[in-house]
This record gives sequence, C-alpha cells and structure tokens, in this order.
Amino acid sequence: MTFAFELQAAALGGVFTRRDALAWGMSDNELLRAVRKDEITRLGYGVYAHGEPPATRGARHAALTRGILRARPRAWAAARSALSLHDLPLIRSDLETVVLCAPGRERYHRPGVITYAMPSAEQGTLVAGVRSVSVETAIFQTVRRDSLATAIVAADAALHRGLTSRARLERCRVELARLAPRGRELIEATDAKAESPGESLGRILIRGLGYQVESQVELRTPTGAFVGRVDLLVNGCVVAEFDGDVKYGGRDAGEALIAEKRREDALRALGYVVVRLTWSDLFTRGRLERILAQAMHQARASQGAGRG
Repeated sequence: MTFAFELQAAALGGVFTRRDALAWGMSDNELLRAVRKDEITRLGYGVYAHGEPPATRGARHAALTRGILRARPRAWAAARSALSLHDLPLIRSDLETVVLCAPGRERYHRPGVITYAMPSAEQGTLVAGVRSVSVETAIFQTVRRDSLATAIVAADAALHRGLTSRARLERCRVELARLAPRGRELIEATDAKAESPGESLGRILIRGLGYQVESQVELRTPTGAFVGRVDLLVNGCVVAEFDGDVKYGGRDAGEALIAEKRREDALRALGYVVVRLTWSDLFTRGRLERILAQAMHQARASQGAGRG
C-alpha cells in the first residue's frame, strides 16, 4: 500500500469503497492482492477497511454502513444500521444486511442492502458525521426489521446511556403512528436499569415464561445491611445473574471470584436461590425454562423447610 493511499483511507476513517480506491489510482487486481495480504479487510458489497479490522460484528456492520452511505448521498442509516453507529447491542439481528432510508417513495432491495422510504416525521441526524435517523426512530424500525426483543435490548442500552428517554420514545411513537408497530409494548417493556444486553434479553425471556422480574435490585439483611445488587430478581425468591463477557475491571481474578462466592453465600443465607445464566442458556430452546423451574422448586422446598 502506498503512503498516499493510507492518507486517503485515514481521511475517511479507514473505511472506503471500491469507487474510492479506483479514484485513488488502484486497480481491482491491486485491491484483491491487498485483501489477500491482509493489508485491507473486505467488509462486503464493495466496501473495505484499512488498518485494524472491526473487533465485533456490530462494529463491522457500522463500518459497512458508513461505506455504503458514501455511495448513497441521499440515504440515511436506519433500523439496526443506525443503532450500530451508536454502538448499541444488536441481539438476533441480521448484521449482513444494511438498512437505509431515502427521501420520497424510494424503496428497493439489492444484495446486502435494503432501502425504505424516509418516514415523513423523521428529520435525520448526524452520528460522528454519518447520516442517520434518530435513535428513537431506529428502535421502532428494528421491531419490524428484526424483532421486538432485539429492539428492547437496544432500547435498554440507549436509555441506560442517556441516548434517549421514555418521553422521547413516546413522542416518536406518536409521530411514526403505524410505522411504530407494538410501540406501546416496547416502551413498557424497556428498563433503563439494565446494565448488559444479556441481562436485558434474560429479563425479556423470563417474563415471557410468566415470571415477575425486577432488574438491578439491592438486597439487604433484616437489619438493613447491604448484601449486594443483583442483575435480576425473579418472583422475589430467585436471583439470576448473567455471566456473559466476564470482566473483573483490574481486580485480581482470584480475589474477584472469592468475593463473588461470599456474596452468593450471603444471598443464599437470606433464603434466595442463586442461578447464573450464560448466552447458551438464553439461546438453547427449553434450557432457561428448566433452570428456572428447578430454581423455583428449590425455593419452595427451602421455604417449606424454613416453616417446618
């Protein structure tokens, strides 16, 4: 790669298109060789990245969205693609397909890109210089393009980070009208207290099984001493903690695990049943239901023994 090419790519944030490369004097064969030598990464559909490749599927989708928008000056990132620009979690989402909106009645599909008409109430915004619909519009669009659960997980994170509010979501729901399917249900299901996508998805699935769930609950002893703040409290008796990407924030891992065990012992001493959930538990059909049924049985047995 030439120094001039690297400067040009850097000026675009490291993401460029085939058309850009040809304009800079590269040929298709040179592009192919650069990909084979790992000098650049092909993100898809004529879009490339120079430098370190995106670390996550969400970051890759955001980079792909930026590249495609370079060739579509009248389009705006929408739905999952708009949310990816904010680095919001996208669970069970088709990250191989970019979603755009364009003015007027423009609506068409091509491999890897779907374009819909821009909602009349949407003015658009810029996310780090990239054209996008608002976070609120993108959340409601995600219900239609992916699923209600995908949209709720992203909305939880947006609320937690202060990117939106329930009032703004409600205002957007009214403005979008029929373009915000299940809008009331989505808003009622969100929880700004959720601290991870796994916790959000766990809450959604557990509620779907008919249990009552509270997020980020502080539990104390009868004398008021603080024991811990738990991810999810189910039916008031089962503590569900999510073990996703575990990070101990600089603490010695061994010390952190010992502290966590002591915390769980203290919770069990108060009569709570503690279960730890993983992504596999959430995505494997029937597993979460079995885990909770067993935990509830254990909780009832413990309460019965206590009364005896």
